[in-house]
Amino acid sequence: MNYFYLLLAMTFSATITVGGRLYNTKNKDRRNVSGLYNLLTPCSAALSWLVLWCLDFSFDAGVLPYSLLYGVGYSCFTVGVLGALNSGSTALTGLVKQLALVGVSLWGFAFWGTEFTLLSGVGIVLIVISLAMCLLTGKKEEKAGSLTKWLGYAALIVIGNAGCSIVQRYQQMAFDYQHKNMLMFFGVFFAFLFMLVLSRKEEKTDWAAALRTTWPFPALAGCSSAASNVFMLLLVKNRMSPVILYPGVAVGGLMITTLISRFCFRERLRPMQWCGLAVGAAALVLLNL
Repeated sequence: MNYFYLLLAMTFSATITVGGRLYNTKNKDRRNVSGLYNLLTPCSAALSWLVLWCLDFSFDAGVLPYSLLYGVGYSCFTVGVLGALNSGSTALTGLVKQLALVGVSLWGFAFWGTEFTLLSGVGIVLIVISLAMCLLTGKKEEKAGSLTKWLGYAALIVIGNAGCSIVQRYQQMAFDYQHKNMLMFFGVFFAFLFMLVLSRKEEKTDWAAALRTTWPFPALAGCSSAASNVFMLLLVKNRMSPVILYPGVAVGGLMITTLISRFCFRERLRPMQWCGLAVGAAALVLLNL
C-alpha cells in the first residue's frame, strides 16, 4: 500500500506544474496576472484541506507555528513555480521542483539520523552534474537574461518545497503523527493571506478576464498540491524512510513532468539537457536504493 501511496504522491506532484504551465499559456497576452494565480492556488488548496480537516477534526494551538512556517514555504514555492514556468521550460522547472525534495533527504542525513551510504554520496554528486548539464547549455544572451531570472525563481522553488516538507515531518514527529489536516489547512490559509497582502498594490486590469477563462488551472494546482501532500503525510505516518519517500516522489514527478512537457506542450530540449535530465533521474534512483 505504501508504494501505491507513493505513486499517487508523485503523480499529483507533477500535475502542480501542469496547472501553472497551462495558466501561463492561456494568459500570455495579459499583463500582471501572476498575482491572481498565486492567490487562487493556495485558496483552492485551503478549501481542499478544510474539507479534509472537517472530516477528521482535531485542534492543538501548538501546531499553528508550524503552519505559519509552512505558509511561508508554500508562498515561496507557488511564486517560484509560476515565475520559473514563465521564464523557462516545463521540464527544467519540474526537475528543480523535484530535486528540491532531495534537500529533505540531506536534512535527514544531518538531523534525523538517516543513514548515509556510498550510493547516497554518488547520487548527490550526480545531481550537481545534472543541474550543470541542464543549465549551462544555453546561448550567452539567454544566460544573461531569462536564465538569471529563472534561477531566482528556481531558488524560491527549492527553499519553499524543501522547507514545506521539512516542516511537515517535524510537526508530525512532535505531535505523534496527529493534526496533519489542521497543519495543512492553516498552512495554506496563511499562504493565501500572504499572497493577498502582496497583491494589494498590483495592477488588476486583466484579472477579471483571466479569472473567467483560466480559473481551473490554479484550482488544479492547488488541489493537486493538497492531494500530493495527503499521500506524503500518510507515508510519513507510516514511517517510510526520508531517503525513499522524497527522492521517490522526485523520480516519478520528474519523469511525468518531462513526458508532459515533451508530448503535451511540445517543448524541445537540447541533447545536453536531455542527458542532464537522465543523469538527474539516475541520481534520484541511486538515492532511492
